Formats: sequence, C-alpha cells, structure tokens
Amino acid sequence: MDTPSGPILIVDAGHGVGPHLASLLGERGFDVVAWVTGECVGLREQAASVQWLHDASIDTLDTDLLTSATAVIFNVSAVDEAALITRGGLADAIAADGAFFMQTLQAVSRVMIGRGRGQIWVLAADDSFAYYLPLPAAPIIHHTRIGAVRAIAKELARFGVSANAAVLQPAPETTQAGDWQQARTGVGSYAQKFKPVPLALAADTLAFWISRETLPMNGSVVHFGNGIYDGNV
Repeated sequence: MDTPSGPILIVDAGHGVGPHLASLLGERGFDVVAWVTGECVGLREQAASVQWLHDASIDTLDTDLLTSATAVIFNVSAVDEAALITRGGLADAIAADGAFFMQTLQAVSRVMIGRGRGQIWVLAADDSFAYYLPLPAAPIIHHTRIGAVRAIAKELARFGVSANAAVLQPAPETTQAGDWQQARTGVGSYAQKFKPVPLALAADTLAFWISRETLPMNGSVVHFGNGIYDGNV
C-alpha cells in the first residue's frame, strides 16, 4: 500500500473523532500534527508521533508543515448554530468560521497543487439527530464546507490532489446512554434499524483512506452510520 510520506494535519482536532484519529494515525507510524482551535474534549493517550498545537493560526503555522503536509483533515465543527439562533451571534459565528475555513483551505490547496499530490478531507455531522438528541448542530457551516470542497475537487484533481467529505452520525460516546433510549422513537423514524458508529470505528475507516497515497474517489461525500439498532445503546 502506498502511504503519505509527509505529516498529516488535523484541523480542530480536540473533540469528537479528532483525538481518536490523531492517536490512531500516530500509532500506525504517521507523523501527525493535531491543531486544537478550541477546548480539548476526551483526549486519548497521546502517541509519541502526534504533535498537539494550541492557540495557533494559519499565519503562525510552521511553513515547513504546510509545505510538507500530505493530508489535511478538517474535523467536524463544534459550533452549535441552534443555540446561537436563540442567544444571537449566528451570523458572526458563521462568517468567522467561513473565513477561517476558506483561508486554511486556500493555503493547503496551494501547497498541494505546487507539490502535485495530497488529500483534503472535510468531516461533517449529520444534523438530523439534533432533533432527537442533545447534540450541537451546524448544518450551515457543514454544508458550506462540503460545498466548497466539492466545487474545487475537479480543479484540484488536475494537479493530483483529492478533496472529499465524510458525514458522521453521532457516536455512542457523544451522549449519555439514557439519551439514546429516550430518542429511540425519533431515531426509529429516521431509520427503522439503527445503531451508532463508535468513534474508534469511524477513526479506523478514515485512517485507512487517509493512509493511502492515492484514492479512487474525488469530490465524494461519504456517509457513515445506519448499523443495526438493537436498543441497548
């Protein structure tokens, strides 16, 4: 299997699948830079080959990192748009995230185009579950990010760079067990048989794709989830 020869950068890596993915890639021998842009939640034991960056910006990132990164993963946004609608500030939050995302995407795309290879992944959350579970939802941000990578995927492919998105359904670790029991009726209306995908399994699948030098897909949106729901989550 061909594998990336440079470091892997995970943006906003401090929550959800981010820590799992960073640790798993590190355990498999990859040099990983986990860029934490907010609070760290549920950090796992850190592999020796994972470097955690705090309070950095695209302007202060090591130039060598940007010029050598062979894969860049944007983790699921932790913004809760529904809460911002209630208390205000939604427009400002979306504008700030959009500026941050596009600035970072532009910087890494330029580097990868110049080098003639690389992977860009955008991770998003299936916001449908926010109707049934106490979870943050950022449908505007996530659809904006997915739309951006799909729009530029064809152009990037001309230079040997792939850009894809993965939509993750909520993992059992992200809520309390009782929350799933209470949401069973609602989740059943979404999919009659459903079981959430654990973070470790989602990370393992992503790591398999990221660890390849080339992918047989570009501009794709991959959906995780819809296992068999046994009611015991």
